[in-house]
Amino acid sequence: MKLPKKVEKPLGQILVERGVITFEQLEKALAVQNKEGGLIGEVIVKLGFAKEDEIAHCLSLQFGFPYLPLENYEVSKDTVGLIPKNVATHYCLIALDKIGSTLTVSIANPLNVQAIEDLEDLSRCDIQVFVSTPSDIRKAIEKFY
Repeated sequence: MKLPKKVEKPLGQILVERGVITFEQLEKALAVQNKEGGLIGEVIVKLGFAKEDEIAHCLSLQFGFPYLPLENYEVSKDTVGLIPKNVATHYCLIALDKIGSTLTVSIANPLNVQAIEDLEDLSRCDIQVFVSTPSDIRKAIEKFY
């Protein structure tokens, strides 16, 4: 599964253009990423330059996946149970809804093609992706599993 970009710009550039971070903060985050690894959005949050929801909004813009804050979203326990807890925790995602052969999930990293492919194999469903913050997803996992 290839994820087509809706906006042909790197996440860091989108964050700078939207005024979420400065160019200098992006340069520092890229230096930390080169040294320590990790996803640029996670590095930016760890450095305190942006909040998780700001990163999620920009990922949503970049790839065209809708952003979904989970705090007030009603999740079905039956749907959550379609994905084992270890898979949900490993990929930082939660199943939200199943209609016909489409399983809707919210994931922190919509770029993780392996996660989507594993979910397709595991659930035998087409996967519809929403983006949520890692902390929202971890809270939902704790609440529903």
